[in-house]
Amino acid sequence: MRQPLQVIGGLTIALTGAAGYYGYRKGGDLFNLWILLAFALLMIPYFALGFDRVVDLLRAQGRSNRVRLTMMGFLLLVPGLIVLFSEGGHLTLRRFAALALYIAVPILVLAKWSPAGSRPSWVDLVVLLLLWLPVELQYFERFWNLSTVNPSYVLAKTLGMELALFCFVVVRRLDGVGYRFRLSGEDLTVGSIALVAFLIVGVPAALGTGFVVFEPHWAGPGKWLLSSLGIFFFIALPEEVLFRGLIFNMLQRMIKVGGPYTALVLSSVIFGLSHLNNPPADWRYAVLATLAGLCYGWAYLRTGSLLASSFTHAMVDIIGRTVFPHGSP
Repeated sequence: MRQPLQVIGGLTIALTGAAGYYGYRKGGDLFNLWILLAFALLMIPYFALGFDRVVDLLRAQGRSNRVRLTMMGFLLLVPGLIVLFSEGGHLTLRRFAALALYIAVPILVLAKWSPAGSRPSWVDLVVLLLLWLPVELQYFERFWNLSTVNPSYVLAKTLGMELALFCFVVVRRLDGVGYRFRLSGEDLTVGSIALVAFLIVGVPAALGTGFVVFEPHWAGPGKWLLSSLGIFFFIALPEEVLFRGLIFNMLQRMIKVGGPYTALVLSSVIFGLSHLNNPPADWRYAVLATLAGLCYGWAYLRTGSLLASSFTHAMVDIIGRTVFPHGSP
């Protein structure tokens, strides 16, 4: 257990340090010891759930006991409560009840109606929808009141990702999610091939439809590094957990026609449609996101690792923001 703890601690300290530097640069309530403490506690389960030995320990502690599993799930709320009590929002009984239900209902439903290790069913998809919709609709963002580039969204999105992982990896014991912090050469190789494949098709399509323009810009190595870390850890990896690790993973176990490729196409279309409420929200974004989803899904299918698809996803976003900003709406 010693090695995972060292890696988890090192990753948590490194990312919290980057967040602290970011807060210092931006000023305001982001550079606050309570906020940094909350961020560090938010990162611990983020990284811990990526190690099999930690997951096995949590499964053993839960032992399919619904009350114990729910209490373990409530620990994910600690960072958000720290932010609320440190003047990063306003806690009301209604908001506390909403957060408590958001944690408890998925755990209790899965523990009762979707036995650990069984084949995925419609119950799993309904629970996943309950976990995804509040984040997609930005419901919890209003709970916290943090300034500067909406870190409240980061808090809400990360909470949703961690809860989804806890529900399906620990409570549901779903295999093949691929959430592990063990980067291999294959992950980078396959992820790079997927990246090139998307760029060959996606860049001409995006330029041809006027969705993006060729306008390279460089903000400097420091800003670029901070932006890249944010994109990977708080955009690419959480979305890959949802759309590849959970949706694609479950669909390919449920759909028998066409093998995994039917699930690949269907999950990519869902991924594309989910971008219709992201600015600039139009059909071009949905089509390009669907094409990207096919490449991300292929990388995940080939390696079984979310790091491979997250690498491709992050690089697409980084290149887009650095070289191809959005064109006309």
